[in-house]
Amino acid sequence: EFIRMGSELSCDTCYRPYLLENILEGCTRRSDVREKISGCRIFVGTVATLSNKLELFRLKRFDVSIIDEATQILEPQLLGVLSACDETGKNAIGKFIMIGDHKQLPAVVLQSAEQTEIYEDSLRSVGITNLKDSLFERLYRSLKLMNDEEIFSRSVDMLSKQGRMHPDVAHFSNHAFYNGKLQSLGLPHQQDESTLEVAIDNAIRITSRMFFIPSKRESHNCSGKTNHYEARLTAEL
Repeated sequence: EFIRMGSELSCDTCYRPYLLENILEGCTRRSDVREKISGCRIFVGTVATLSNKLELFRLKRFDVSIIDEATQILEPQLLGVLSACDETGKNAIGKFIMIGDHKQLPAVVLQSAEQTEIYEDSLRSVGITNLKDSLFERLYRSLKLMNDEEIFSRSVDMLSKQGRMHPDVAHFSNHAFYNGKLQSLGLPHQQDESTLEVAIDNAIRITSRMFFIPSKRESHNCSGKTNHYEARLTAEL
């Protein structure tokens, strides 16, 4: 049982009954609203939606907040939830768990690293060195700089099992980024022993799962969003 924060426009039909507005539809008194909200343990929503519904935290205190894809969220986008207070002015959330991977997609920032660089000594002293960094990345970096293995292991953990890729495909990222700690779950598609042999352009012969195919640049296309040569290679594959 959960309550979802958000709009019907971005919500699948089967989940619309769980939207806050629909759950509170029959409430005629403030006490009814409070009862509905206090009786539900799990609330789901985007960071932006919850930051715009801070009155929720005056009606309910939460033990924990789990923030997914945290490495793609900039610090200002999290401030509303991080600093949420209850009716008495105390923290409305007991603790935070941030799930993300700073070695994958970062937050989308249009400015260059030079434009987002921080020069204030007071900010740099607490690890805020560039506005393009997520809070996740800053905390991770700060823990590393403490050089205390006990504190680090208590604060950070790695989800080391993956069911997405065949071990041959995962091999590069596993050793280049994760120190060989990434383990395959052993699902059927990860145990496939079949070999592949494909010829492309009558010149390139692919004989393994992990293979680099050089690509030509699209000279007449300025946007960089399309490449007819790559599209044709993909079609041939």
